[in-house]
Amino acid sequence: MGSTINIGSRTSTYDIGDSDSTINLAKNDIINVENGNGIVQNTSFNSDAINVNGEIHVSGGSALRIEGLANKITTGFDSVITGNIGIWLDNGTANSNLDGNIVVNQAQVVAIEAIRNEDADTSILNFNVLRGDKAIVGVTYGLTLTNGKFATIDGDSRGIDLSGVSDTSQQSKITNDGTINGDIAIIGGAERENVTNHGTINGNVQLGAGSDVFDGSGGTVNGVVQGGDDNDTYIVDSTDINLQEQATGGTGDTVESTVSYTLHANFENLFLLG
Repeated sequence: MGSTINIGSRTSTYDIGDSDSTINLAKNDIINVENGNGIVQNTSFNSDAINVNGEIHVSGGSALRIEGLANKITTGFDSVITGNIGIWLDNGTANSNLDGNIVVNQAQVVAIEAIRNEDADTSILNFNVLRGDKAIVGVTYGLTLTNGKFATIDGDSRGIDLSGVSDTSQQSKITNDGTINGDIAIIGGAERENVTNHGTINGNVQLGAGSDVFDGSGGTVNGVVQGGDDNDTYIVDSTDINLQEQATGGTGDTVESTVSYTLHANFENLFLLG
């Protein structure tokens, strides 16, 4: 049975040493580590509640490096997190029979990569700011990402980068009610991406391989939405959205529209919705 641990301010890495525990960094506490990580959980431990309401600042490492599974990581609205990587979900050889990790971000996370996900079936709920050269990087299948109404995912080069995902049998789900920024705002991988945009996307969307779905109803895209291999589906409620498909991008690319719409080159199907 785990315990409740209050970390307190420190200048060295805190190593989580138990499963089923509650780990707290209080509002006015600060972890400041040079050339290292802030909070680390190795693959021996799982199912912890990790609550960060203070600040974590590291150089040369990750603010949080979580190698176990079935954890819930919650950051508070007053929290500021900086590092090479803000939150690194690095499953390694942990028990694959456990559920994925859950991240509820209410902090300002500023790093080269704000969140790096190498775990299967991770859920990320963002309610504040994730900022980096690549704000979110995913290399493992099954990500469920929700960007809240007033939240921002801000990438200098890429907002959400799933190009490293190679499993073609799985899918990731992205729901945007806020703002996603990046030269490439979203780039998909080999799996199926299901993207729902009710907010604003500033930058291009590249869906990648897989039979992807992009639902832009009620949202705005200031850029191009481009499909890749296989048969993609686009749901639109405006002719202003710029959709593109490649000549080699499948034989059943479909637009479902609630307004009068004319298909562009390399799209095969149009359904007008009542």
